Amino acid sequence: LVLNSINFNETWANNLYQNIRDELSSPGMRVEAEELSIPMMTRIEEVEEKREYLLSRYSNPPKVAVFIGDPAWLVCQPLFDGEWKDVPAVICYSRDSMPRNLENFINKDFLGEGKFVSTETITAGYNLTVIKHPFYVKNTINLIRELQPDVKKIALISDNRYISAMVREDVSNVLKKD
Repeated sequence: LVLNSINFNETWANNLYQNIRDELSSPGMRVEAEELSIPMMTRIEEVEEKREYLLSRYSNPPKVAVFIGDPAWLVCQPLFDGEWKDVPAVICYSRDSMPRNLENFINKDFLGEGKFVSTETITAGYNLTVIKHPFYVKNTINLIRELQPDVKKIALISDNRYISAMVREDVSNVLKKD
């Protein structure tokens, strides 16, 4: 079961799903996919409804779950404490940290100390493989300097999504440190 945090409209996410489907589909193995559309969720009740939908749609637990993005894991994590406890899982495109709790994530409350916890901590104890996706902020800035040495200012354009909060945090850390 491939669970996408958003949808499969983006080429890279669709290609990942297509590759998984093409490589793993066989007479005894069916690959299914679900779009979770998490950025559209604004209430915890919507998250709970999504979990209930997954449990009803997949009354027999999947043989393996592949998450495209940390948000999908945050939404589905309780399933792996209960009904899907023994299902192995993979998180693709993970970051070094995740929101401490689902409420912060849904409310887009990413500012302030203690809002994030290390991915290693939040995923400990699960049959889970995490494939991290780093941002190369310092390398990108250095490349800009090399290619356009006269540039003195750059702008970071972002929105209120989780991934943008993570990028802003990385940029802030690089600016402070380097």
